[in-house]
Amino acid sequence: MDSLAQMGSEEDIVFAERTFMINSHKALLLAEAARELDPDRFEELNERLFRGYFSEGKNLGDEEVLRRIASEAGLPADTVDRAWSDPAYEERLEKQKQIASATGVTGIPTFVVGEKFVLEGAVPLELLIHAVNQSRSGP
Repeated sequence: MDSLAQMGSEEDIVFAERTFMINSHKALLLAEAARELDPDRFEELNERLFRGYFSEGKNLGDEEVLRRIASEAGLPADTVDRAWSDPAYEERLEKQKQIASATGVTGIPTFVVGEKFVLEGAVPLELLIHAVNQSRSGP
């Protein structure tokens, strides 16, 4: 948490202490539906989910919390129900999970920079810049 707090302060992000684990599956389904509906609404939802979980300590496993966040992000009310009932979104998540497993991705976010660097999780901006610069300069 200390490392996250330091990185967060550099990006004006405050990380709340989390005292519980969540099941983010429904949030992921909602994000898939939002991405399909409207890329701008997806970005807004993504930002609100991030801030809700990391900065405000919201339980993204709670359906009512997700409904409020979706509404605040400007998503139509039926998007939430469709996200949780349409098997197409489950199939997309499963396919993404299979691709991640096949390529060795184990964390979110994962940054692939060139052929040399794979960075997983919250990493300092300086590390990303270093990886990009190193990949540009060659082996």
